[in-house]
Amino acid sequence: MNAAPFRRCGLVVKADARGAPTTLKAVLDCLQARGTPVVTDLDTQAAFTLDLPAVSLADFGEHCDLMIVVGGDGTLLRASRRVIADGLPVLGINLGRLGFMVDIAPDAAAATLHEVLDGAYVEERRGVLEAFRDEESLGLAINDVVLRHPEPVSMLEFATTTDARFISHHRADDGPAYLTILIVGHLMAPLLHVSFTMFRPEPLVLFTIFAIGCVTLSLYLLPRLKGAVVGFQWARHMHGFGEKA
Repeated sequence: MNAAPFRRCGLVVKADARGAPTTLKAVLDCLQARGTPVVTDLDTQAAFTLDLPAVSLADFGEHCDLMIVVGGDGTLLRASRRVIADGLPVLGINLGRLGFMVDIAPDAAAATLHEVLDGAYVEERRGVLEAFRDEESLGLAINDVVLRHPEPVSMLEFATTTDARFISHHRADDGPAYLTILIVGHLMAPLLHVSFTMFRPEPLVLFTIFAIGCVTLSLYLLPRLKGAVVGFQWARHMHGFGEKA
């Protein structure tokens, strides 16, 4: 039992998720039965026209001490990114497909919410990521940061640190993608020629088979080639993997 149960809740709902109205009603019924003050974000208010105060996600930290997110992992990540600086606890109710981070099932939402508001919960703390460019912060993130070079074919260089402690320097390019294209092209081109000259299938049939084959083979090879390239660089202490990089 936690010593300081939550007193005010903020609610964020993915409006177009299947089952959103039903789950929203269950959550609101639970909160209202307990007399817990509730605010919503502006998008949720606009989608469901609720008789509740609505504030910007950026202001949630001033109006609640628990944010309840009804949706998938993407909804939770987008909402949480806006309240990272406030350190606001987040509770996720899953309306998505997998739910790695939003792990409460809709039919268990009310019962779980009662337990959490009674203080019967285990807090799970997560680290956050912060991206910088020339010592200028680009913002905080929870799950990942995507780095892209403005030029389509160019080396990308970056460094990683943990709590201001330097970890390593990295250089990245599109080598695995080029290798994937090279291998898939050299495998599929001869097969395409042989299939057409020997069997003469209809063009649409030929296109469908080879389109599916190319995509499937590319998706299979790309992560493995990427791992092989990174492993080779690490073994050879190349491109930031050396101790004195």
